[in-house]
This record gives sequence, structure tokens and C-alpha cells, in this order.
Amino acid sequence: GGGGGVTWDSEALGAPDVPDGPVGEGGG
Repeated sequence: GGGGGVTWDSEALGAPDVPDGPVGEGGG
């Protein structure tokens, strides 16, 4: 979970890690 850094890491979305962007998406 958590966001920022090299990847956006949001457990709530449960999706694969993705590169940084303007909107925090992706999972961990």
C-alpha cells in the first residue's frame, strides 16, 4: 500500500505496480 516514489502502490485498488503519474494507481 501507499503511494509515491518509483511506483504508485495502492492496495485498495489491488492492481499491479505502475510508474509514477499524476494520479496514484496500481497496487502492492
